[in-house]
Amino acid sequence: MEDFQIWLFKKQKSHMKKLLSYLLVIVLVVNFSSCSEDYSGDIDDLQKQIDDLDKKVEDLKNQQLADLLAEIAQLKSDIASLEDDLTDLDSDVLANYNELLTNLQALEDEIANSGNAVYYGDMLTDADFTEFKALGATVVIGKVAATKQQHLDDLNAVKMISNNFSIAAGTTINLPYLETLGGDLYIFSMPDAGATVSFPVLKSIANDFVINNPVGLESISMPELLVVFKDLKGVGLHNVNLLTMPKLDFVNSIYLEAEKSAVRGLATLDLSVTNVVEGVEIRGLAEGSEVNLGVVGEDIILSDNFLSSISFQNTDVYGDLVIEQCKFLTSLSSPNLTSISGSFRFEWNLGGEGGLGNIALKSTSTEADVIKAFDKLETVGRDFIFSFNTIANVKGFHAVTSVGGNNSGDETGNIYVQGNMGVQQMYILNNISSVAKGILIEGKCDAFTGFNMITHHYGRFGDGQPSIQLALSQRRDDNNVPVKLCTIDAFAKLTHTNGIFMDLGEVTGFGIDPVSRTMRTFGSIVSPGEELYLTVYLPSEDDATFGTGKFGACSMSNFLTKVKNGDYDLYANSKAEFFDYNWNPLDYTTAVDALLANCP
Repeated sequence: MEDFQIWLFKKQKSHMKKLLSYLLVIVLVVNFSSCSEDYSGDIDDLQKQIDDLDKKVEDLKNQQLADLLAEIAQLKSDIASLEDDLTDLDSDVLANYNELLTNLQALEDEIANSGNAVYYGDMLTDADFTEFKALGATVVIGKVAATKQQHLDDLNAVKMISNNFSIAAGTTINLPYLETLGGDLYIFSMPDAGATVSFPVLKSIANDFVINNPVGLESISMPELLVVFKDLKGVGLHNVNLLTMPKLDFVNSIYLEAEKSAVRGLATLDLSVTNVVEGVEIRGLAEGSEVNLGVVGEDIILSDNFLSSISFQNTDVYGDLVIEQCKFLTSLSSPNLTSISGSFRFEWNLGGEGGLGNIALKSTSTEADVIKAFDKLETVGRDFIFSFNTIANVKGFHAVTSVGGNNSGDETGNIYVQGNMGVQQMYILNNISSVAKGILIEGKCDAFTGFNMITHHYGRFGDGQPSIQLALSQRRDDNNVPVKLCTIDAFAKLTHTNGIFMDLGEVTGFGIDPVSRTMRTFGSIVSPGEELYLTVYLPSEDDATFGTGKFGACSMSNFLTKVKNGDYDLYANSKAEFFDYNWNPLDYTTAVDALLANCP
């Protein structure tokens, strides 16, 4: 009986009248079949059952209406609470929230005072949409599934849908009065080319906003959307070049995957005032596109994009910050960032002609070749990776003092600076004092400066390799001729460590302290403790461009002399190895004398 009542409820009173007509015909047939019998009692009972059923349908409608009004009241309460939680709202955003509350109140009044405003039941068939339009309703209590343009045209007057709203077809989807969705918004399929979606006054979506492989869809415009209470998800955005929600202030998480093409896919994504409770992951934006984010609660992942500009407003990233495979990146702004609880990964940003070049990553400097986007970054909780980027100069991250404080006993907490191409000057992480695991610096450059404030380092890589690994070499031209001297100025204050690996095969000197004018690389090592793992590959002695190749590692003189004299051979876990440029092993005396040959 309950299913029958619900069916009657969905089909409204018109179906009730049809049923009553059928029953009356049956009664008449029975009456005329035998005049000698009195069926008046049966007719009265049947009429009473119909009246009771009619009342139950009305009761169901009234309960649904009461539930809808209660949902609106709860939505108003949730939005008011959200306003209180977001204490740093600027005046414009606060005005947007107040306008949303005002609109919800007006909608509540309209529903309460006008019976014709509400359509009861799901809208799934052509007849449902036709009936909604004929009723002159503005609110749907139920689900709506639009599968053709006519369905969307019939919805023109809708202001609120209490449940899920799905759109699978159409070319010009414009709902000028839709203000609130009580369920999911789901856009998919969209086979017709050149399709556009415009909801000019939509302000809130109570659940998820999902865009799934809309083949013909080109743009989505929601200029007033303020709140998505759950997730924004978009996959297979093959031809969508515009997704704009410039007032979106609150969403639970964002995942967008567009076409991996320089000329197709999202070109405009404006989420500049958006606060995201969880993470953001965006892939496949078109060349020249910009990503402007507000404050993100967890991971920020921008991968495999052709975008040119990134900005976000976080003070803290409670997760990973990943910027990878963004080869056309020219601008990056994170003016407030001080900490990353997870890993920092800036890698595989390999540009085309000239690569990233003198990447304009500056917030306070006028130098176009200086990375200034992370001026205030102080701590990275897990790994720090700045690798395999095509970039001319790397100067930055000097506020960073620790890496790996959140590694919780796992294998993270490493620093990897390796494989960067086209680098001339690398001046990086010069004030860091604490690294949980290993440090790897590898690549070609003219000069490397960094790590001159760290005093103790006992971390190791997960595979047990030496804790500090330096493998730098000269840049070479197309004819494999060295371009310039490669010098190292690093680890000036390091006194204790348990492992050093240095490949000095193409390093032509240790740098000079700009203040004292003396060499300082590894110049403070006192004792490596009871374990020393030292491996050194010496420079070439017959380099035609740079003379004899004699290497002046003068700042390491005291330490290397102790190694030469066997002072560390007393420790069972210690090992020192020296090799020439061709990987042939050398004895301590020959190796150390060569390393110190040019010293006074």
